[in-house]
Amino acid sequence: LANAFVTTSLCSPSRASILTGQYMRNHRVVDNQRPVPPGTRFFPEYLREAGYRTGYVGKWHMGHEDDTPRKGFDHWVSFAGQGTYFDPTFNINGKRKSFKGYNADLLTDQAIDWLKEVGPASQKGKPFFLQVGYKAVHYPFQPPPRHAKRYEGKKIDYPETMANTEENYLSQSLWIKERRYGIHGIDHMETGALDKDPVPSFDELYHNFCETVHALD
Repeated sequence: LANAFVTTSLCSPSRASILTGQYMRNHRVVDNQRPVPPGTRFFPEYLREAGYRTGYVGKWHMGHEDDTPRKGFDHWVSFAGQGTYFDPTFNINGKRKSFKGYNADLLTDQAIDWLKEVGPASQKGKPFFLQVGYKAVHYPFQPPPRHAKRYEGKKIDYPETMANTEENYLSQSLWIKERRYGIHGIDHMETGALDKDPVPSFDELYHNFCETVHALD
């Protein structure tokens, strides 16, 4: 997008804004652990009232480890928290089922299966709405085998604004400098069980990120 903007660039607050049409200060989902406050209405609820069949497939994360079906959706496929890239367990309409394979591929299959189910109904005048939310691309970046090593050894031209110099910071907000070594900073990213200080290879990290994105194309 040439001109895109989000008020809160974090998974759950952004998802809550999409589903409610509200800013974070109103829907109150301020982080990835916060559940949706009671009484909150999602726009798919209005669609159901208008005769739509509604489905949600993918990452939810509002409420962290709670993967139970949410209101407003006739069909539900999700997983707890961030989920896993390989061999995930999905909650399908209240029943958990384990799968073999890559998360994004399996979610796509689930979405297509539901579209095939509602397709004939929609052609008879009953519309449908489907929202799909992939796990990718979250750390630790794990591409499917078909995309692994695609960018290995490729040179990365980093922007000048990435330089860790006082001259560079003259034109940037102070928080950019202060967060450089934070969990979302480029010199000490949140790496979970693989946490090291600093990140062993930022080039490798970026290559893995790009390879993981390919699973969504």
